[in-house]
Amino acid sequence: MDLRRRMSWTTVALAVVLAIGMPMAAAAQGPRGVPEPYTPAPNAKDLKAVLFNWMWGMGMLKGHDERDMVASLEYQGKGTIQVDGQPCTLTKYRASTNYQTFSQRIQYACTRANGQTYSNIEVVSGLYAWNEDTPGAEIGPAKGKTTPMPATVQERLIRIWASPQGAPKAAVAGTTDTFWLGANPGTLFADGAAKVGQTSVAWEGNKPVVTFPIPGVPGATATATLDAKYMTERVVVTQGTTTTEFTYADHRDWNNPLNKITVYYAGKITERRNGAVDYLNKSMLERGLYYYARTGDGVPYHIYLNKKIDKADLTGLKIRIAPIYREFFTKLGATVVQIPPGEVYTALDRGVVDGYGWPLLGIFDLGWHEKTKYRVEPGFYNIELGVVFGAKAWNALTPAQRAFFDKQVAWLEGLNADMASKDAPADIKRQQEAGIQVIKLSDDEAKRFQQLSLDAGWAGIVATAPTHAAKLRELMAPVK
Repeated sequence: MDLRRRMSWTTVALAVVLAIGMPMAAAAQGPRGVPEPYTPAPNAKDLKAVLFNWMWGMGMLKGHDERDMVASLEYQGKGTIQVDGQPCTLTKYRASTNYQTFSQRIQYACTRANGQTYSNIEVVSGLYAWNEDTPGAEIGPAKGKTTPMPATVQERLIRIWASPQGAPKAAVAGTTDTFWLGANPGTLFADGAAKVGQTSVAWEGNKPVVTFPIPGVPGATATATLDAKYMTERVVVTQGTTTTEFTYADHRDWNNPLNKITVYYAGKITERRNGAVDYLNKSMLERGLYYYARTGDGVPYHIYLNKKIDKADLTGLKIRIAPIYREFFTKLGATVVQIPPGEVYTALDRGVVDGYGWPLLGIFDLGWHEKTKYRVEPGFYNIELGVVFGAKAWNALTPAQRAFFDKQVAWLEGLNADMASKDAPADIKRQQEAGIQVIKLSDDEAKRFQQLSLDAGWAGIVATAPTHAAKLRELMAPVK
């Protein structure tokens, strides 16, 4: 398994290793072997000035010769990722990156809303990728086991070179045929050009947008948008039909207060993959709507019952449903009943229904816990509380207004982490205290249950929107 399509995290602990004493090219040396510093002209907008200001703004250029000295980086954070398409709240996240060797090791552990835990160690080094069950497994005498993951090499390299410090390094590399590590971007080519090699710059309002190839990933092109301080704000990587978007905010020197080195890294990071929302909006805009952001991610639906089951089979049970999971419950053999939420309590009390489907949160608000004996694990799907604009209102926004709203998406969707990590466990505890018992399906039954939920859900979408269903499922499928 691998990191899923969306990640967001905050509270970064950062450690940076500077490449002091890295050898310099003799041609770039001035008196006493030290290159002359480069200073961009005020308000310069050419590529050379932008690349220099970008690295300077991120705190990467050090010394009199102002070279890029960020050689490796360690950071830790918290937030959410997706594992097998389900949100998982991080209890540990540590990424160790070495830009000189094209390598990164990501160690993480997380907890799903239902309390299940998952952990993994994902590594990429040059042209190879693998997973480990312990850091450094099978390196020399080290114990542990590795699992080759060749299909993830490009995805993991993209994560390195689209990062806040990796992106400017990759952009500089794109200007030459030689991959420069530690170069001063002001010494590589002349002033005035908007494009050098495969790297170019354009301006959108007062923001520079730099386009460059991703090292080691054929056909992958990145477009980086910088903020007013020349810090990495957004990087979008396209490779064929695959799109990965990274957004960054709250850049600071996250090192220990006693060891500040003025190297800046994003404290808030969001990763989305494959442009599913963009594709969805092409259809929604034609219908007068614009899908802005998703909230509620991380809180699953569950089956609540008054009769015990031991497998994924609801044959003979009358279950209250909502349209979103009608097909799924029908596939499980239930007799489905659609009644308004306000009538469910009475239906449970009188035996009209034997259970119902509902999110993990909310049964106490309606009093249903008084008539509920069991909750089935695992859950299925996730609640979707999307924020939708009218297309006319969205299209009427000025570029500045739209840029502001775009920036708030990461903040709004970042609230999902709190909902999944705080509200969901609190309701699980409350249900336990109310006497609601957990029916935990066996591993095999749980896998069948969740696969059936996906197949049935997509079958419903195919029936409703056959033109778009196949493409949306491709875009939203978990990465293998």
